[in-house]
Amino acid sequence: MQTFYHKYKSNGKFSQFGEQGIIDEIISRIKPKKKTAIEFGAPTWEFCSNTAHLAEKGWDVKMYD
Repeated sequence: MQTFYHKYKSNGKFSQFGEQGIIDEIISRIKPKKKTAIEFGAPTWEFCSNTAHLAEKGWDVKMYD
């Protein structure tokens, strides 16, 4: 049996360890009405970011390092 991590991980363009696919799966399950994300600690917009792909999908994303 696969774990949740192994089933949904997807490195995509931005995430480091598959978080992008996991975040997408969680979002598809909870179906948020307001699409806002905040990320702390991403060194740059494109490197090791867990929310940059959400910004590409039209989310309002704030990043702080």
